[in-house]
Parts: sequence; structure tokens; C-alpha cells
Amino acid sequence: ALDSCPMNVELPIYDSAYATGHLTLSMVGQNYSKTFCAGCHVGIVTAGDGSGFNSPERQLLASKLGHQGTLASQEWTGPSLHGEARTNCSGVAVHSTLVVGCADGTKQYAVAGILSWLQEAHAVTIDSENVWYFDDRENNIAPFEGTGFNARMVSCNTREGPIGFCGAIRSEIIATPGIALCPSSSWAGMH
Repeated sequence: ALDSCPMNVELPIYDSAYATGHLTLSMVGQNYSKTFCAGCHVGIVTAGDGSGFNSPERQLLASKLGHQGTLASQEWTGPSLHGEARTNCSGVAVHSTLVVGCADGTKQYAVAGILSWLQEAHAVTIDSENVWYFDDRENNIAPFEGTGFNARMVSCNTREGPIGFCGAIRSEIIATPGIALCPSSSWAGMH
């Protein structure tokens, strides 16, 4: 995969996603502080389990986020907190900005939960129009329509079916409001 994605970096950390193997960070995953998100309140909402409870993958991702933005907690929450248990995240209690186990198409609920938790636990108010969510799958971006949040599809130039192949590049992490899909997406232009 690195031959096809020369800007990515492979780390000697186990990653249980997809075909398993080593954790690979895209250009943005290596250093998102070179995007407009530098210094923002940041988080993760994923369908996966981040390779399991207290895994080195989870530790590395939380550390990287905390060094480049404002990470309110390094604790993880969500249906897959203790292992793979993904489910619809509508109504799931969120106690951190790091959420694992949200079934595709339901991540917008976790984002709303993060905002509520930030307000309740840290007295941090972020208006929905100041929230950006980035994902490589159309079925995770389209449901953000009508939420007031901004959502952008990434890895548009490198695809493997419905999934991004090389991950986000800096030019995709922009503060343009609205919902944006890859130009080749079946839903693009229909909203």
C-alpha cells in the first residue's frame, strides 16, 4: 500500500481495521496542525474499535491529536470501548471526544453527543456551524445533511471502491461550510 501512497507512513503498531496489519498514517494523520484545524477542539468518531481497549493504536492516536489540537480527554468511549461491538450511535452516551464503534451512517449522532459532553463536562460551547467532520465514506458524510454540522469526504483522489485508499491530504481539510462529497460520489450534487 505504501508504494501507492508514498506520502503515508507505516508504523510498527497493530491495526485491526480492514485486512489488519500495521497502522498507516496519511499526510493529514501525520500532522493535521498544518490544516485549519490546528488548535481546534478535536476528536475521533470511528466505526471500528481502534484495535481494542488500551491498544497502542488508541494511545498513539490520542497522543497525536493532543499534541496538535485541543483534546478534552484521552479516554475513549462508545459501543466498542472494550472491543468490537459497533452499533447505531443514536442515543449512545458519549463521555469523551474519542468515540469507537459507531455504525456507518450514524456518526452524526456521536458528533452531537461530543458537543453535549464538551458543554456539560468542560463548559465548552461549539456552535454546530463551527464543527467539521471528515470521513472517507459517502455513507458517513451524507447523513450530516440537515444537522447544521459541516462534513467533507476525503481521500477523493485515491479510492478502493467506497473506501478511501491513501487517506486525507491537506488540500481536503478546508473550512468551507456545508456537506461535500468526492466529485465521483453517487450522492454528489444531490443535496
